[in-house]
Amino acid sequence: MNLVTAIQATKAKRFVLPTVNTYANILLRPAPKKSAKSSAIKLSKAETDLVFYLLDRNWAKWRWVVGSDHTRYIYCQDENGLTKITSVSGYYSGTEKNQFNVLEDLGKWLKVETLKAGTDWYKLQIPSYLLHHVYSFKGAQPRGDIILPVITASGYGWIERWQVLA
Repeated sequence: MNLVTAIQATKAKRFVLPTVNTYANILLRPAPKKSAKSSAIKLSKAETDLVFYLLDRNWAKWRWVVGSDHTRYIYCQDENGLTKITSVSGYYSGTEKNQFNVLEDLGKWLKVETLKAGTDWYKLQIPSYLLHHVYSFKGAQPRGDIILPVITASGYGWIERWQVLA
């Protein structure tokens, strides 16, 4: 296992242009290219239930994470109650506690392990490096820590090397 520590979101503000003013600072891409994007990831009811459990079954935390506007929230929920991770595979940020397990190193890009949506990952013990502490640069934060699983459609994602501490 090759664990690296994710850059703290407040430090990412120095590197990202324009400045990122949301919870987003690390984008998990499906391929090692800046233009690589994929659609929102649908979560099963069991996966959604586990996310709610990780949020201490706290509705204030749930409403902070999940909304109907995909540009403001980490997850979105449609009129039928289907929960999706917005954008590519979501953005993960937070404290310097967050880590990634590097599967492959291409110099500028790192292939990192994630949980694979649509599998039974929610039945197993989740390693700490696949649970990230998330926060916002602006706006009210619900009381308590927000911890979300790092999920992609493939079970891995690509991040830029600058997004981890050297």
